Amino acid sequence: MQSPRASTSHGLNPLSFSKARRRYFLKATSLASLTLLGSAGLAGCGFRFQVRQQTLSFQRVLILNESANAVTQGLNQLLQEQLTSLYGVKMVTQRADAQLVIRLQKSKLETVAVGFSSAGRPRELEVRASLYARLENAVGDLVQPAALLELRRTYSVNDSEVLAAAESERFQIENITRDLQQQLLRRLVRIQSLANPVRSPSP
Repeated sequence: MQSPRASTSHGLNPLSFSKARRRYFLKATSLASLTLLGSAGLAGCGFRFQVRQQTLSFQRVLILNESANAVTQGLNQLLQEQLTSLYGVKMVTQRADAQLVIRLQKSKLETVAVGFSSAGRPRELEVRASLYARLENAVGDLVQPAALLELRRTYSVNDSEVLAAAESERFQIENITRDLQQQLLRRLVRIQSLANPVRSPSP
C-alpha cells in the first residue's frame, strides 16, 4: 500500500514549499544586508541621499507684492514656504528688519486665444504671465540686476466643457507660478553678498 503524500490544494509538497520560502527569505535578507552595507559605505564617504540645501547669504527677507494677481499671490506664498522650510529664512514685515527685499513689480497675467476652429471659435488658449523681480538690500540698492520673468502655457478648449476649460486655465497658472518660483529661487541662491550693490535702471 502506497503511503499517503501530504499535498496542498495546488498539489505542492508543504515541505518543499517551506524550503523554497526559506531560500527566498535568506536571499532577501542577504540583499537587504548588502543594501544597508552599501548605504553605510556611501554615507561614510560623504554621499547623502537627501541633498542638503545651500546656505544663503541672508536670513531675513521681506517680500513686496506690488501688483497682486493670481500668479504673484501664489508666488509670494510659495517663496515664503520654500525659504522658511528649506533654508531657515525668517520672513519679516518691515524693511528695517530685512536683509533682502524681494519686490514683485509690473506683473501681468492674461489669457489670449491663439487657435480658432473653422467657425471662428477659440480652440486654443494661451496663459501669459510676466513680472519684474527686484532684489534689494535694506537701503534699496539692487544686489542683482532687475530681471524680467516671463512664461507662457497653451491649452485646448471645448465650447461644451466650460468647467473643464476653467480648470485647465487654473492648472496652467499653477504650473507657471511654480516655474517662476524656481527661477527666482535660483537667483536668490546666486546672491553672494548684500554689501556690493549693482547699478541697474528701474524697470
